[in-house]
Amino acid sequence: MPVQAQETEDPYTFVSMPDFLNTDVGNLRHLRRWERGDHNSINRSYRRAMDVVLDSIEAEAPDSVLVAGDLVNGHWGTDTDHTRIFGRTNTFKRKLNALRRAGNLYYNQWADRFEQRDLPVYAAVGDHEIGNDQWRPGTFKYSAFPRFKQVWAKHFTDSGTAYDSRPVNTRWSETAYAEYLSPDVLLVTVDVFKRMADGVHPTVADGQLQWLDALLAHNTSLGDSGAKWVIVQGHTPVLGPVRYANSSRLMLEGGAESPFWQTLKAHDVDLYLSGEVHEFTATDDGVMQVAHGAYLPVGAAGYNYLVGKVYGDRIELEVKRIERTSGTVGREMWQLTNGRPPVRVTYKRGSYLSGTALLTKDASTLEGEFQPYVE
Repeated sequence: MPVQAQETEDPYTFVSMPDFLNTDVGNLRHLRRWERGDHNSINRSYRRAMDVVLDSIEAEAPDSVLVAGDLVNGHWGTDTDHTRIFGRTNTFKRKLNALRRAGNLYYNQWADRFEQRDLPVYAAVGDHEIGNDQWRPGTFKYSAFPRFKQVWAKHFTDSGTAYDSRPVNTRWSETAYAEYLSPDVLLVTVDVFKRMADGVHPTVADGQLQWLDALLAHNTSLGDSGAKWVIVQGHTPVLGPVRYANSSRLMLEGGAESPFWQTLKAHDVDLYLSGEVHEFTATDDGVMQVAHGAYLPVGAAGYNYLVGKVYGDRIELEVKRIERTSGTVGREMWQLTNGRPPVRVTYKRGSYLSGTALLTKDASTLEGEFQPYVE
């Protein structure tokens, strides 16, 4: 089980920003195969946009940053323009090697942006970390499903070994984990993707669900020594309706009746944080679900993120927005496949408050964007 930390009187502050970046943004000049005149997937506009967002996150002075999936575009192992930048892709083995090289480059540079600002990150697997949705049997990304997860885990869980509490001896042992962020805050990160005979399903089941149930029960059994507040993050929303923008709108199978959601409710989990939909919706069903995050290159409503301050008797939540000021239609920034983002995106510096919530063990008080959404 997770190891308890020493208690502090200050609130524990976190920022949750799923779907950052949901695009392959990286300097390919670091690659041995790159030559002058080759494509690149970063430019001055994207560097500035990322700085604007990360400057706002840093200004919140968070103890940790939570990212519930879709760090990258992840269409790896393919090469629409036949560049061979990550190697040849004409055999299954070569596709796997190209996938690994792409993941190493994009994940290294993604993580470095947070490390340079001393922002500890707790990440989850999203559908783009496993090649993007619609995994039909017989396709490369269906067959390469385990390799996609292995490449992600190498960078974000040290192949699982970074965390003492995880569903060992299951298919999710490298991608699901739990950590006491403070004596009062337990974070559980779940992997909501399971490969089955007919495709990949968004669900939390089998050994991972058993681990989650036992973990939450153990925390409760600790009484005053356990965490007072439990936060779970996973990529897909469970409850609908939710707002969405530029999203395929994956939802967890079974919704509110799923064994996963019923497990959260049975153990009085306080928050479930999800991404995927690139917009903000809060839903209180005994457990507060916050579906949020943004697709950096596109989104008329700008970039949104969540700030949480956890005290002994309450959690104070704020949704912040950063105004997007322009984008270029027609020109695209290079990615390994089609469906590429605009080559230019700009954001206005600074953030503004657009909603608040106060959570106690007895009730919640919701203002602004936290108020119930009806489709």
